[in-house]
Order: sequence, then C-alpha cells, then structure tokens
Amino acid sequence: MKAALAFLVALSLFLRFFYFPSHPSALYWDEMDVGYQAYSLLKTGKDYFNNPIPVHVHSFADYRTPLYIYLTVPLVELFGLNPFSVRLTSALMGLIGIAVLYVLSVLLLRLGKYSWLPAAVMALSPWHLHLSRIAFETTTLLALYLLGLAAFYRGFYRPRWFIISALGFGLSFWTYSPAKLFVPLTLLLLFIIYFRQIILLPRHYIFNSLILVFLLSFPILYSSTFGPASMRLRELLVFTDPVTSAEVDSKRQLVDLAAGFKRSIGMSPSLQARLVYNKLTFWGSAVLNNYVSSLSTEFLFVRGDPQPRHSPSETAYAQFHLIDLAPFLFGLFALFSLTYVTRPHSRLIVCLLLLAPLSSVITRDGGTHSLRLIFLLPVVSIVIALGLRRLIFSKILIVSYLSLFFVSLFLFSFYYFTSYRSESFRSFNFGYSQAVRYALDNSQSYDRIFLDMYDQTALMAYMFEARPDPRRFQQSHPLQSEEIMPGLDGLRMGNIYILPPGTRDWLKMDFSRLKGKNLVIADALLFEKAVHEGYLQTLFYPDSRLAFYIFTTPTSP
Repeated sequence: MKAALAFLVALSLFLRFFYFPSHPSALYWDEMDVGYQAYSLLKTGKDYFNNPIPVHVHSFADYRTPLYIYLTVPLVELFGLNPFSVRLTSALMGLIGIAVLYVLSVLLLRLGKYSWLPAAVMALSPWHLHLSRIAFETTTLLALYLLGLAAFYRGFYRPRWFIISALGFGLSFWTYSPAKLFVPLTLLLLFIIYFRQIILLPRHYIFNSLILVFLLSFPILYSSTFGPASMRLRELLVFTDPVTSAEVDSKRQLVDLAAGFKRSIGMSPSLQARLVYNKLTFWGSAVLNNYVSSLSTEFLFVRGDPQPRHSPSETAYAQFHLIDLAPFLFGLFALFSLTYVTRPHSRLIVCLLLLAPLSSVITRDGGTHSLRLIFLLPVVSIVIALGLRRLIFSKILIVSYLSLFFVSLFLFSFYYFTSYRSESFRSFNFGYSQAVRYALDNSQSYDRIFLDMYDQTALMAYMFEARPDPRRFQQSHPLQSEEIMPGLDGLRMGNIYILPPGTRDWLKMDFSRLKGKNLVIADALLFEKAVHEGYLQTLFYPDSRLAFYIFTTPTSP
C-alpha cells in the first residue's frame, strides 16, 4: 500500500507540474482576471472596481465568487503577478483534494489496503488533471467539499471534527456557484441517512456546526440572490432563456397548421397545442436532456466536454479513460447488490451520483459542462474504485486492466502535452499577452501604439502584463473611450490605445490626420486577406498559423 501511495503521489506531481504553468498554452481571460484581482487586493484591499473585501469580486464580465482569488493573493506576494502564481492555487488545491479523497475512502468505503483506489482514479483522470493545471475554482471547491465529507465521518468518532466539516462545507459556498445548490442537498442527505447516529451525538457540536455553516454561507447566498451577482445566474438558467417564448409560439403554430387550422395574423393557439407546447414542457425537456447527457457514458468516457478550454476532449479523450467504463459498470452493480444496498454509505454514494448533476443541468449548456458538473468527479471515481476492488480478485483481469490503463494514460499524456497545445490555443486566448508585451517593450519608440484584437481580451491582457497601479485604475471607472481621429477611438493606457472589437480596414485607413509615429498590432482575423508587405513583424500561433500583424502607419508631419 505504501508503495502504491508513493507511486501515486509521484505520478500526480509529475503530471501536474510538467510544463507548468506554460501548458495550457496561455492564460484565459478569467485566469488573467484572477491574477489582477489578487494583485489589486494585495495592494489596496479592494477589487479593481474599488470594492473593499468584496463578497463577490466585481470583474469586467461578471461578479465572481472570491475564495480562489483570496487564496491567490499570498502567492502573488511571494512569486509576483505571473502565470505561475495564478495557476499554482489550482494545482495545490487539486493535490489537497486527492489527499482528502483518500482519507474519505478510508473512513467511508472501508476498502482496507485498497483505500487509495478512488484517489488514484481521480488523480489520473483527464478531468481532474486538466482542471488542476488552470486557474479555475473547481479544484478548490472539490477540496473543501471533500474535506467537509471526510470531517463529517471523522466526527462520529471525535465530535469536534464536525466543526472542521462545517468549515469545509461553509467555505465551499465561496468557491464556485454550483456549491450553492449541491452543498445544501448534501447536508440534507447526510442528516436523513445518518439521522440515528446524529441524534446520539452531543447536541452542542451539531448546533455549533450548523450555525457555522449558516454564518459562512449566508453572505454569499444573499449576495447571489439579491445582489448584482444574481444577474449572471439569470443569464445561465434554462428558465430564463429568452428564446423559449419564440420557440413555444413556433411549435404551437406548426401543430395547429398541421391539424388543418387556417393561417391568420395573430391566430390563437389551440388548447392541445398549449398543453403540449408551453414553457414548462420546454424547460422540463431541456433539464431532462441535460441530466441524461451528464450521466451518459458518452460524456464520461467517450467524448467529454466539447469546450476545449474545459476538457482536452477534441479527439478520443473524455472526462475519464475509456478503459474505466468496465470497472464503472462493475461498481454500479456492486452498489446495487444486496451486500451493499442496505449500507448507509452505499445509499449516500447512490444519492450523490444521482443528484450531483443538478447544479449544472438547470443551466443552458449544463449537460456536458465539466466545470459545473464537477461534483460528479469524486463520486464517479469512487464507483470506478468499487468496480476495481472486485476485479482485483482475478489476476488476469487486473493485469489486463492495468496494462490498458497505463497505455491509455501514456497516449493521453502524449496528446495533452503536444497536440492539445495546438488545438486549444484560441480557447486560451494565446497571443494576446505576447502582443501586449511587444507593445510595452516598444512603447518608448512610438507616439502611439494601437492594440486591435478580435475580442475584448486585450484589455485584460494589458492589465495582467502592464500591472497598472490598482489605486489609479480604481479611480478611472467608468472607463471612457477617447477619440483618436474620426472613426477611430479606444481606451488610452499611456500611449497605448486598446481598440474595441470592430471591422477596421487598416490597409485603406486614412492616417493623414494622425500625426507622429504610430504602431499597430492587429489580429490577423481582422484582415480579409494576408498582408504581404508593409509590416514589421508577425506573431504566430503554436500551429504556425498567423496570429498578429505588427506594422507602422504612414508618418504625418
């Protein structure tokens, strides 16, 4: 067992810190936002919108749950504002989550010398490996949630651990929005399944733990429900989808026309059309489709999340290795067998498996959204481990499985550290930081430098790379564009102008009114055809495709 644990630790560390933090290839907008928010909190105690110690951190595109950012603050102090400090929080919390799952397995599953299996499955899954290498909140959420579960079971032996459990569950609300629904469901499940054991415990421990969970969760839940952070939730929910009404009307009209009703302006739908097609049936269908997709073998073992930023699944790799499908099915059989089904631990695992997708399936793309479905990761890992425990009795089966698993792990790792870099560069906004650094390095040589990007990421890349004084930036809101010349405006940062996304034709632009020496760094996607002359330099993507043109404008006296 010690040898297995040592090997697991070494392999987990290697896979998480090989090419770290330069792979994935660049920091996504949200990751750069984490970094500058942490930098702003470090220097001023406020987010960059001038909110002191915020419950939700105000960013350009969202109001963010703050714990990951707060945890990143000391790392920015130690290592500076760079990709290493921003992504290190996720890597460390990922490792802590693996360790806590091992402890939970010892307490919950009673697998003896095989208690390391669930942690191994999760640690070596493409799902957890990838999320441990990028600055998303999911690994922090998992670590705290699993801490809450492990400390809860430890509390049956030493009731003081219920306070640690409450701390883990309470802090998880501050990490990522899915916790706001699923953690209360988990607490309710624990109370129902272990009611007989709980009522025998000293009441003051239970009462104090519940009070602590309430005190920790109330500010973030209140802000999420009644504060500006609620706007983001309304943008995501199935029930607030603005196209639903139009789809309902269209379906009703098609049904009535097919039934022989004459088309007329303002025609009212028939009763049967209203009964079959309405918002409730559309919402129910969307949620059910999401739910089935989230628990499907296609999502878990075949294709995974289609968003390359969330999951390296563009080819044959999903959330788990395909070879894990067999032990997963064995594990499900074990859970529902007579030996297991009467155990409260087994009932909890089954309930968690069935309820884990709920936080995600009520959102519009929640059926395959690996971040919002993060609560599935540990429980599916446990089910796979239960199946592996049954395979261990057959030497032929376990040797065959291990051989195929390590072949799969090798092939995935090779793909992940090579091809995936080229496949995912746009998803991670590769090139924006390089373009900003070029502008900063050459700012003294030009009167103006124009950054013209395909989307809004240029501003966040500038904040991360230039590190403007947070105090001055906090006082500059709301940001105002400045007219540079007729038809051209942008945000001014010194002599660097960040232009809003548009359809400017730099090859035909009249620069006669623009005096001085000017440099343009423009996204190649903004050009209808390649520029073959007149540019100083080009920046390329990892797959050798052209990313940015760098050129000067005609000089005016």
